[in-house]
Amino acid sequence: MKTKAILLFLILALVLSISCRVKNNCELNHTGTIVITNNLTNEIQVYVDDSKVFILQPDETKETEKPVGNHNVSCYYQGDEWIYTVDVFECEKATIAVP
Repeated sequence: MKTKAILLFLILALVLSISCRVKNNCELNHTGTIVITNNLTNEIQVYVDDSKVFILQPDETKETEKPVGNHNVSCYYQGDEWIYTVDVFECEKATIAVP
């Protein structure tokens, strides 16, 4: 009888420990990451969904977290413009290299 009780307790503890893992922030917030690299010799301004997120220096890489879904990424240097559409998936990275 004791053996059955101990076995039942161990199985219950195992089931509870597996199902109670802590979720990552990206799982809780349903976000992913857009990673952008500037391969130009000049700094560029980066906008995501018409909001300026940062300026990238030459050969610099930065990232921004965005909600899951489609996002428009625009990069500008003087009169030049590069436009990308990015699909963001939960807890994954989408990478863009400009140009």
